[in-house]
Amino acid sequence: MSAGMEAGLPPIYGAVLTPARLADLLADIEEHATWTEVRLREGLAGSSTIGSIRLEELAAWLAGTAESSAQVRYDLEGRQWCDSILRTRGGFRLVRVELCGPEGGDPKC
Repeated sequence: MSAGMEAGLPPIYGAVLTPARLADLLADIEEHATWTEVRLREGLAGSSTIGSIRLEELAAWLAGTAESSAQVRYDLEGRQWCDSILRTRGGFRLVRVELCGPEGGDPKC
């Protein structure tokens, strides 16, 4: 990858979460952040849908759907984040990227 491409991409963070840690994460987001939107995806060929479920309901939805994932986009202390959460056999895969802020894709928003 060229130096220019590396400089233009925000850092990406990842983790594998147990159901309990996912519930803790969603509770923290609900308590401390401005929840802006949730996008739900069901099935490998399913289309993304903007959902209106509450964060406390998201963990149960992900756990109850065989092939499911979601994106949670939110503001935290003036920075915008996107958490992509995918159900796996051992729990949930979390990928986080800052969308807007000092290290995000657009530092001016």
